[in-house]
Parts: sequence; structure tokens; C-alpha cells
Amino acid sequence: MIQRKQSLYFLAALILILLPLFGTSFFNYFSEEGMEYSYNAFNFKQVGSGPLILNKGFEWILILIISLILVLAILSFKNRKRQIQLGWLAFTMNVLTSALIVFHAFLFESAHKTDASLVIEMTFFAFASAFLFIFLGIQGVRKDKKLVDSLNRLR
Repeated sequence: MIQRKQSLYFLAALILILLPLFGTSFFNYFSEEGMEYSYNAFNFKQVGSGPLILNKGFEWILILIISLILVLAILSFKNRKRQIQLGWLAFTMNVLTSALIVFHAFLFESAHKTDASLVIEMTFFAFASAFLFIFLGIQGVRKDKKLVDSLNRLR
């Protein structure tokens, strides 16, 4: 039932979470030497004179797992308890993945000890703000569960 408010919130979160899989970068670094580095869900690479891949990322696996959990949350509209549990699991994994991405960004900056300017891209903000929509979806499911429980008491 995609017309429910909480399902629309979960769908908006799913779209925001899937955004980094299109190859857009979370962060860009610009070093003093004129080198540009790009950090996306698949790898961390040097841009410019040939794509030298510095580190292969595994964030895309976490993004797919969160997306699968959100799809299961959307499809389990008949079981509200499971929908709340899946929502909290997706919420926790989204916050932890966002923290991992920030950790990797600052780890690169501290490891290379250069005065690289860090540019945060909109993809990271979209991915990190998906937890707000997941939380709103959980709140919607709770209100729906409360309404159904009160109707059952009246019967």
C-alpha cells in the first residue's frame, strides 16, 4: 500500500539512499599540488591523469542492504511490528554507514598529512538525511498501530 504516508516516507528514504549508487561522489579533495581525489560508494580514486584507484570501497554493499531492508519495510505493511523493527534496523544502519563514510574521509585527510581542501558533495547530505525520512516512517507506523489498537478496543 504505497499510498500510506509512512510508505511514502520509506520510499523517499529509499530513493535518497540509492542516490550514491549512480557514481556520484560523497567527498572531493583538492590538494596543494593540484591533485584531485574523489570518494564515492565504490572506490576512492585520484582524478586527473588517469583514474588511479587508491582504495576499493565496500559502502555500496551496505547501501544495498539498507535498500533491501527498506523495500521489505514497505512491503510488510500488514505486519506493523515487523515494519517498525525493519525501520529501526534501516535507521541504525544508515546512521552507522554515514559515520563510516565520514570516518573514511577524515582518515584519508589525516593519513596523507596534506592541506587538502575537503569538499562535501550533495550526495552525502542526501544519503545522511535519509534517516529523517526513515524516522518519520517509523512514527507513521506507530500512529497507525495506535489507531488500529484503539479501534480494536472499541469493538
